[in-house]
Amino acid sequence: MPLFVCKECQCIENTALSGYWWRIFNALDKRALCSGCDKTFVNGWHNKFSKEKFNPETWEYESDSREFVKRKYKDNEVKYGLNIRI
Repeated sequence: MPLFVCKECQCIENTALSGYWWRIFNALDKRALCSGCDKTFVNGWHNKFSKEKFNPETWEYESDSREFVKRKYKDNEVKYGLNIRI
């Protein structure tokens, strides 16, 4: 599940928890919006993880895309284990 940067508030969001794919393929307004900014059919931020702004010191764009992002890791940091509430 790719992560992207919201075009309105610049937070990091998951494509599966927002209306990302619907907007890209169906909406007239194709901006990538997080669940907090997209008022089309999502009713606010999902609270599955905390809302975090895009920061180029901790996030970077995927090499094949200017849309999706991934977290930057230092050599000694753990790369797995997102803090997601179920």
